[in-house]
Amino acid sequence: MTSRSELAKIEKYAECGSLGHAWFDTDSSSWNPQFGNPVTFRCERCGTERREVWNRRGDMSNRHYQHPEDYHWPKGQRPSRADFRAALVRKRRRRNLKAV
Repeated sequence: MTSRSELAKIEKYAECGSLGHAWFDTDSSSWNPQFGNPVTFRCERCGTERREVWNRRGDMSNRHYQHPEDYHWPKGQRPSRADFRAALVRKRRRRNLKAV
């Protein structure tokens, strides 16, 4: 049985968990790799940052993610993509009921 707080957390990240992140290019001044050029993308929905290091030719040598504090689940307990889709359906249904 999934707790109410766990369902709320799944719903909070439903779009990213079911559709993938919505990345946009953002400022990289908050970190500086020893070698290469820092490139940062941020998800407009959940705030996750994808930090990459590129060389002059554009080859990526490293990638790291910075997630919001509550984004992680214990090992083996991350909801499936179907769970995130079901949460997205619930959110959309509630939103549509409010609009009526």
